Amino acid sequence: MKKLLALLLVSLMLVGAVACGMNGDDGKIPGDGDPTNNGNDDDTNNTDSNHNGSTDTNNQGNNSGTTDGNQSGEGGSGEGNTPSTPATYANAHELLAVIWAAYGSDEKFPAMGGDYDNVVENAPGAFDLTHAEAAANIDSLISFPSDQIDQIDSAASLIHSMNANIFTCGAFHFKTSDAARGMAATIKNHILTKQFICGTPEKLLIVHAPDNYLIVAYGGAAALDPFLTKTQSIITGCELLVDQALT
Repeated sequence: MKKLLALLLVSLMLVGAVACGMNGDDGKIPGDGDPTNNGNDDDTNNTDSNHNGSTDTNNQGNNSGTTDGNQSGEGGSGEGNTPSTPATYANAHELLAVIWAAYGSDEKFPAMGGDYDNVVENAPGAFDLTHAEAAANIDSLISFPSDQIDQIDSAASLIHSMNANIFTCGAFHFKTSDAARGMAATIKNHILTKQFICGTPEKLLIVHAPDNYLIVAYGGAAALDPFLTKTQSIITGCELLVDQALT
C-alpha cells in the first residue's frame, strides 16, 4: 500500500508539481516516503528531534517569548514588562512547521515538504543533508547554492504541490550568525540567475530569524504575502532582508 501511495504521489508531481520551479536538467521526482510520518521510519535521515513538530512547535510558536521571557527577567525584578525573548527551535523543520501551523484550514494550499527520498504531504518536511546527493538536491529543489551546503546543519522545505512557482520555501539553520546574514545576498543572486520552467516566480523573500536561521521563499504574491505576515507575527525578532521582484 505504501508503494502504491508513493507511485500515485510521484504521478501527481510529474504532471504539475515539483518539475515547475526546478532546473530543466533535473528530472527527479520525490519518491518513496511516508507522507504522514516525514520519513521517520529512519530518524537519522531527518535529524528532527520533535518528529513532525505538530504539538510542541505549535505551543512554542504561540507562546513565543512568554515563558522564557518571564524566566529570564533578572530574578523577578517586579517591573512587569520584561522584553520578549525569541523562541528557540530545534532545527529548520521545526521553525517552518510553526509557521505552517498558524495557517487556518481554509488558508492552507496543497503542499508537500521534505526531500526527494522523504516526501511529506501537506506539511513542511526535513531535508536530509547526509544524503550522497544532498548538495545537488538542495539546489534543484529549494534553490540553495550547492557549493554552500557546508554552511548549514539543518534544512526544511515546503512547496506548492501543483506548481512550485506559486510557492517554494526553504528554511536553513546556519552554523554561525555571520554565515546566516552573509548568505542572504548569495542566495538572492543565485535565485536571480536561476533558470525556471513553467514560468518565473513573481518575487523572492528572504527573512532572517534569531538563532542563525534564514527563511527563503519565492512564488506569487498571493501566496508569499500571507506567509510573510504570519512569519513576522509568529517568529519574534525576525527581519526581512530581501523583498525582490523576479518578473
